[in-house]
Order: sequence, then C-alpha cells, then structure tokens
Amino acid sequence: YMGIIFMKTRINVSVRVRPLSDSEKRDGDHSDALCVNALDNIIKVTQEKAKGVKEFAFDKVIGPEATQEDVFQECKVDKLVDKVVEGYHATIFAYGQTGAGKTYTMDGYSYAMDDKSTNPVIDKDSKNWGITTRCISYVYNKIKEEGAKSGRKQTVSCYYWQISNERIY
Repeated sequence: YMGIIFMKTRINVSVRVRPLSDSEKRDGDHSDALCVNALDNIIKVTQEKAKGVKEFAFDKVIGPEATQEDVFQECKVDKLVDKVVEGYHATIFAYGQTGAGKTYTMDGYSYAMDDKSTNPVIDKDSKNWGITTRCISYVYNKIKEEGAKSGRKQTVSCYYWQISNERIY
C-alpha cells in the first residue's frame, strides 16, 4: 500500500500600488488615471486616448497607504513561511517596471547608484523591513519556538536572487 497525499496548490497574485515619490510630487505628477479599490481588490485605469476605463481584479490589491507590515500580513506571507517550516517549498516573485517599488517591497531599502556598483541604503528600523527580512526573522522565530518544544535542531537554506537588466545579483 502506498499512500499519496496531494496538496492543493494555488498561485495568488497581489498588487501593491506604491505612493508617489517625493520627486514625483515635486514635479507635479499625479495619479488621476489610477483608481485603487483595495476593499474589492480591483484597480481601474483610465486611458485618455481610448477614452475608457479598464478594470483589473486580483487576489489582493494593496493601496499606497499600506505599510511594509500591512503588505506582509495582507499577502499572508506568514502562512507561506509556516508551510516552509513544515518542509514545503515556496516562492515569492516580485515583478514590475523600473521604479514600481519591487526593491522596497521585498528588501525594505532603496539603492543608491554610484559609478562602480549598486549600494543599498539600509534603514535599520524594522518597520521598514521588506518581505525578505520579515520572512527570515519569522522563520528563525518559528525554529526557536519549535526547538524549545522539541529539542530538535534544524538547518535553514535560503536563496535570494535579484534579476535586473538581465543580470543576476
């Protein structure tokens, strides 16, 4: 007898709409073309040339007022990490155009460019931690709790890749 357990898998698509940056505000940019309805998980985009509105629905829409902690909680990343601690694999994938807020959402810090490399500007305040740092903190806290109960030791392997302009960092 061989028992097979099937785990229901699902891909969830969450969209975080970032607030306007300070430079965008100084330049007089505005976001009239975008209407975020986080309650109904809908984004409406007004297209001037087409004279119409397109509506997009997602599993989760997170508005520009959301904090880093809100993103972690709204996307239920803690539940995903719980499954990882149980032995399952998981992936969080951030996708979007340059300047969309992927780095800030995932890392919690921005990058300052110089002539030789990309250097992170790190804010040590945990309220700005991104998903990656929050996941690592969460998994080590879970391991500490489990270890205190069971006395077992665990090994952790994490991989973090950033792909930008066809380069892997």
